[in-house]
Amino acid sequence: MDAVTKWQLDAVRRILLRLHLLVCGVLLVAGSLVPFQYLDAGTEEVGINLVTIFGVLIEEGDPLVFLIGFAGLLLCTLVGLVIVLLQTDGRRSRTVQAVGKVVGVLMAVGALVPTLVAVLSSRSTEDIAAGPGMAFYYAGTVLFLMLMYSEELDALRHD
Repeated sequence: MDAVTKWQLDAVRRILLRLHLLVCGVLLVAGSLVPFQYLDAGTEEVGINLVTIFGVLIEEGDPLVFLIGFAGLLLCTLVGLVIVLLQTDGRRSRTVQAVGKVVGVLMAVGALVPTLVAVLSSRSTEDIAAGPGMAFYYAGTVLFLMLMYSEELDALRHD
């Protein structure tokens, strides 16, 4: 393989990896900001997302464990976004990869709670509806886990 072809292949690899990182980051941010539940099925003004859930939990006097759980999920999401940003140069350390694997699993498991809350509460009463936020979040989490666990994506990195 000549030098020009190798340079072109490396350029395509960097573009594909950065595209994957961009889509992953956008989906995680969208999943955090798009409501996963609407308190009034007909209006979108009272949507609850991963950022605004804290005000609702405090206002309704829910147990502290819910507040801590959602704070942990949001913290894992922020760490995941930092890891995505660290990956833009195509390199990663073993430490970043190990932390990313743990954070990715915590995001996947932690996102079950808001998903179950939205789905179960929307089935129990008519003035609550599930929103699309967690679908975006799960898509971003799957891309993040692919980034951390996939050997095929490792081929897109620098040799």
